[in-house]
Amino acid sequence: MYKHKFTFSKFLTIPFTLTFLIFMSCEKEDFETSSENEIPVEAQATLEYFDALGYSKEDFKYDAETESLFFEDFAVPVGYENSPKADGNGEIQAKNQNYPSAFVNYNQSRNIEYYIERGFPSNQINPMAWAAYHWSRVSPNINIRRTYTRSRADIYIGYYRDSRDVAWARAGLPTGNGYVGNWLRLNLARGHNNPDHDANDKMALLMHELGHNLGFLHSDQTAGYNIPGTGNAAFHARNTCGSIMRSSVFTCGWRTSGRSAWSPSDWRAIGWAYKLY
Repeated sequence: MYKHKFTFSKFLTIPFTLTFLIFMSCEKEDFETSSENEIPVEAQATLEYFDALGYSKEDFKYDAETESLFFEDFAVPVGYENSPKADGNGEIQAKNQNYPSAFVNYNQSRNIEYYIERGFPSNQINPMAWAAYHWSRVSPNINIRRTYTRSRADIYIGYYRDSRDVAWARAGLPTGNGYVGNWLRLNLARGHNNPDHDANDKMALLMHELGHNLGFLHSDQTAGYNIPGTGNAAFHARNTCGSIMRSSVFTCGWRTSGRSAWSPSDWRAIGWAYKLY
């Protein structure tokens, strides 16, 4: 991001270079995965679905707590490949026929509320608010805001600690029923409190994770973007500021002052997914 390196996805910012690296090992303390990565039968179809898209089966780990398959920093719900990828009128289904992600439907994305769990670092709360602000400003069909009532929440914002996990954060993809992925967690064993990582860096990481909650995969990996006009995986691998959804994120021009830095690919993909054209 800007100034330093987070391990996650690369987003070059001018003139700094802080990177969030999210390439992770998935054995965790809070997220219980089998040491042998035993994937239950009900998750096999989801695994086969992503394998057919070009992802390697060996790169997925099963997490019993969330009933999800973990790949780097995002989690794929079991049953994902069978989930209806459409809103009420079938519009998302038509758009998604060549896209491997179930987006949140238009009605549900207009009112997404997140709840911050007890113990979440106080210095991450304001960056989280700005991350929600930027997503809410990019489309009239996305509105993400904080709730202080847990039962109202669509996304639970929390944390875990695992020094063996190189992920800085994890987030769940949508379940495919039209609702947002319902959790986002920071790995507090990573260097989130590094003084060189400022609020802009923290915000960009959280923006990336919210993108997973909305249904976006990594732009520089297999099938990350199959939306015309957004660039292919090779393009995003070369361009550090090509998308907030790059697997390694740089801060680029993002600011908690309200300045946004959506790339042309981001505008295109978000507009495509959220009914702007």
